[in-house]
Amino acid sequence: AYRLKVGIEGVGGLPDFSKADAGEMSTEAFLKERLGLSDAMVDTFFRPFYRGIFLADLSAQSSTLFDFVFRSLALGPTSLPRAGIQALSDAMARPVPAGAIRLNTAAARIGGDNAVHSADGGMVRARAVVVATEGPAAVRLLGGELVPKPEGDRGSTTLYFGFEGRAPVEEPLLMLNGEGKGVVNNMFFPSAVSDAVAPAGMGLASVSVLGVNAGKSDEELV
Repeated sequence: AYRLKVGIEGVGGLPDFSKADAGEMSTEAFLKERLGLSDAMVDTFFRPFYRGIFLADLSAQSSTLFDFVFRSLALGPTSLPRAGIQALSDAMARPVPAGAIRLNTAAARIGGDNAVHSADGGMVRARAVVVATEGPAAVRLLGGELVPKPEGDRGSTTLYFGFEGRAPVEEPLLMLNGEGKGVVNNMFFPSAVSDAVAPAGMGLASVSVLGVNAGKSDEELV
């Protein structure tokens, strides 16, 4: 029954609950009250899966965003570039004129005239500036408060482990921590998706740890 309900929602067979007449609610309330899913289904699948996307518990997530993301994942294939995720940045940068992208350049502040001042004293003026950073950095760049005010930092750290031989799970699966114990939220083996992400005879594991872990060493996280 749960698979049927989830499948119907994914392919758009159910009404679009993100519309105004359905009312905004938390994702947790949406899953339990609107869809009638059990605590077990929510806790073992939806909670770790969507925490890995929104970096927040279901009770703090918007049902509107849940609806949008769930339908997107259900209706479109999920993939990983053969050469690794860096291939996406490379593809975006390829048609851009040479010299238009500045790497390893920290932005210090943004002026009211759309001038971006860098930490090394440089300045770039643009028709528009898009600030795509976490809340505290955005406040520093803009020199003021954000509206609405951020609730606090949210973060995630991904650890990569190389090992000899093939991955113990050779299917392209995302493994979730459905028990809610420990610090690991999810993991998968990129080398099971593409053999180009690891040297010959080696495998690669990707492990995601939720929370703000700034300043912690690899040894502390492991």
